[in-house]
Amino acid sequence: MWGRVTASVVAVFVVAAAMTPAPDGAAVQAVPVDVHWIVECDQVGTAHIDPILNPGGSWPHLHTFGGNPAVHASSTAGQLFADGSGCKDSADRSAYWQPTLVDQAGEPVVPESFRAYYRAGEVDPQLIEPAPFGLRLVAGDPTATSRQPLDIDYLCLGTSDALVESVHDTATDCGPGRFLRSDVEFPQCWDGVDLWLEGVAHMAYPRGGECPASHPVAIPQLSLESSYPEGATYEGMGFEGGLSPYGLHADAILAWDPGEMETLVEGCLNAGRSCQDVTDEVRPFSGADARGTLPLPAEPDAPAAGSAPTGHEEHPTTPAGSAPTGAAGTPAPRAAAEESTVEVGTP
Repeated sequence: MWGRVTASVVAVFVVAAAMTPAPDGAAVQAVPVDVHWIVECDQVGTAHIDPILNPGGSWPHLHTFGGNPAVHASSTAGQLFADGSGCKDSADRSAYWQPTLVDQAGEPVVPESFRAYYRAGEVDPQLIEPAPFGLRLVAGDPTATSRQPLDIDYLCLGTSDALVESVHDTATDCGPGRFLRSDVEFPQCWDGVDLWLEGVAHMAYPRGGECPASHPVAIPQLSLESSYPEGATYEGMGFEGGLSPYGLHADAILAWDPGEMETLVEGCLNAGRSCQDVTDEVRPFSGADARGTLPLPAEPDAPAAGSAPTGHEEHPTTPAGSAPTGAAGTPAPRAAAEESTVEVGTP
């Protein structure tokens, strides 16, 4: 399938391949206790767009989106926040996405939901600071031709107790009574200044349990888990658009309510607590909740100069500004007009 991808698109993939700064292998060490919180978000639909790498344009391979249902090719964190949430904790108005799997017939195989884990990761939990509103994250190598060195893989799990039964480099048919899940782990060390730089130069992975001096701010480590239907079997799965079967990757535009992000960092990670699933109904720190108390940054979405080249002029598969479509090809749900005036802190 690579023969059908033009040189310009290959160049884009090369740019994206360099976008995730890798750690020094054995130098990475994990915190003994996995302190975290989890938010589950709806699967929105699929589209040939990437609001980070080609804002307003098209993208050569299909992405499956989760989280905010109002995401489109020109989405910014401010627009996402104004248009509501697709997550069980409505303070999370972020957009998450990854390449779409297809079966042998070329039909999309989409996950049922996205679960965003925000962990202490490899650093001292007490040193973690809230992720900034509008931060753009990319993880994984779409050009990989062998197993990726980070925690980017597929798992087969049992349906009864969700125990991991096997780990795979590529998507696989887990067989009856099992389900497939993809895991992508993002870098968690921020330069403290930029919301986006070409090549994800504003982010790095920890080394030796600490953030490097060039990226001194430790933020929650996002791990995106995408679960496919239980018991479903798919043959010959691969990625749409000619991607290598090893090319799993993921992206996110963070649009959390700043007060809720601060509350969860302080109450879960800094405090060394595993808060599990956080929803509008189950919020572990409602008595000290800062949701709605902190203003949004004035201009959180201005991209840094030198954004990654797009190379999509020859691939107008999706009109600029298009939104994802659902599994049946119908437009994904968009927020109602009155939701565009949602105030900070409104569930």
